Amino acid sequence: DSALRDEPLPPSSVAAITFEGRGFAGPEVKLAGDGRRGDTQVELAAVTGLAAGDRVYLEAPATDRWKSLTRNRCAWGLYRCYEAVVTGVEGRRVRLQQPLRIEFPVEDGSFVRKVEPIRRCGVEALCLEQTEALWISGVMFVHGWECWARNVTVRKCGRFHVYGRCA
Repeated sequence: DSALRDEPLPPSSVAAITFEGRGFAGPEVKLAGDGRRGDTQVELAAVTGLAAGDRVYLEAPATDRWKSLTRNRCAWGLYRCYEAVVTGVEGRRVRLQQPLRIEFPVEDGSFVRKVEPIRRCGVEALCLEQTEALWISGVMFVHGWECWARNVTVRKCGRFHVYGRCA
């Protein structure tokens, strides 16, 4: 919906400079078959609103089963996430531009969700210096694809110098 895309995002105070895409743009759709490392397609429980050219976010939640297998004791965090371009949809099968780099098991509640990233943006030849003790980053990319930070210096950073989340 073009009207929705034209709405400005609310300001953010997580970084001095933030490049942020729209993010999630649809419901979570469960996988109907395991997504295995190297696969270039996934089978979904239902396909609604996905078409070639869309971008999707895949996640396998950190379940108790997975945490036991990996001996992960952290009570929070996203560990098994991936983003990809849809190259085609045939029935409930969604083809992806690149192969999956990790496993997305059905038994862990793995799902796909449409995502709208910001693309082709960046910052170059810049120096940032934080003069107050603030818990913020220098440059942040959130849902950013094909973005860059070149020749950037961040002094006295409160959190991360340059950081990407879902980027």
